Amino acid sequence: MADPIQRPQARPVGDAPSGAVSAEVKCCAEVATFEGSPAASKVYGLDPKTCLAPSDADTYWASGSVSGSVPSDRMTRDGARWASVGVGMETELEISFDDASAAGCIANSTFHMEPAHIASIETATVSSKRAIFRIKGQTEGDATLVVRCNGVDTGWFHVACLTQQLVTIETGSVITRRTKSVSYDVAAMKAYFDKVYRQAIIKIDIVDLGDIDLRGHPGIATLDVAESFYYDPLDPSGGMSIFNPEGRAAGGAAGHFGEVVLPIIDAMMGPLKKNRQRLLRYVPAAPYVSARNGVVPRIGEGPGVVFKEYPDADTGHNVLCHEYGHIKGLVHPEVSGTDQLPQHLTDSCNQPVPAYAGTNTEMASPASPADPIVMALDPLNLMGYWPVIADQTPLRRDQWMKLRE
Repeated sequence: MADPIQRPQARPVGDAPSGAVSAEVKCCAEVATFEGSPAASKVYGLDPKTCLAPSDADTYWASGSVSGSVPSDRMTRDGARWASVGVGMETELEISFDDASAAGCIANSTFHMEPAHIASIETATVSSKRAIFRIKGQTEGDATLVVRCNGVDTGWFHVACLTQQLVTIETGSVITRRTKSVSYDVAAMKAYFDKVYRQAIIKIDIVDLGDIDLRGHPGIATLDVAESFYYDPLDPSGGMSIFNPEGRAAGGAAGHFGEVVLPIIDAMMGPLKKNRQRLLRYVPAAPYVSARNGVVPRIGEGPGVVFKEYPDADTGHNVLCHEYGHIKGLVHPEVSGTDQLPQHLTDSCNQPVPAYAGTNTEMASPASPADPIVMALDPLNLMGYWPVIADQTPLRRDQWMKLRE
């Protein structure tokens, strides 16, 4: 018969454990990297070039696992991306974990914005090896999003949070006895400008001035007759010497347009209001053809002018965006001594260009011979001279800042 009395268990042998209780060690995904979202409308600026690592071995993910911590200097060349976001606006990135990472460990990653007040983290957890990651801008400044597990930083990207700026561009066709009216789509121009300049959190409005007819203006009529002077900038041969920048007497387009035509237009149209610029079309009629795409006689001030029509609308819009960059003070990449691009990019001018695979935010580009006006490390930069003009849309972190001055 069973004993109805429940007997006490034997007393454990040995002393009770002492000392602090250690936290549970969780498994961790090894490395987290970031690119722009595959949904273009969800991305503002995504810059993989400012912190471009000198070699694959210098990337923070080179060894397949990260055992250190995010660097204090956000310009460290470790492969980290820069992302822009507007105050009160959300941007999306695509987070990817190393292929060797165990899927069940990814959810143990935590996300930290440092400093926390610059932007908020809208994606609390991630459980798949590739996922959308969202942040929202809170106040102007720079920050770093850090992925962390068991006290180890396993990935990061940097954030530039900026207040959205609103800019108006006035555009139109300048008509003389030698230049013609050209057609353009204002809505398509605005959409393209917004696509490019959203990288710097700048929103563009376009005001159409229509045809600016100078044929009867007394300041133009006399010059119209002197074709050898008036048309030095518009040569049917397309020779580059016609744009000698040394002045009008040498056939300088900047001198002619800046000193003669623009003052007349300014007098006709009135002074520009705050946060407005003029970007005009000054396209020669047949048989004349301009050798240059456009010019901004006074870099950093404007106005600007383009001299050509293009059968491809995106190419034409890109040329306009490039010239607007000059109006806002951006210079070509081969210009030394500026703070608009990191030196490792500008130093790569006149070096052989490697092939680049396309990403969610940038076009693929083939290998190309060295060119003094193309950055081998950033061939598609908006302010460069890549042969496929429409592919030149990216801007980099310091260019974002220059555009906003």
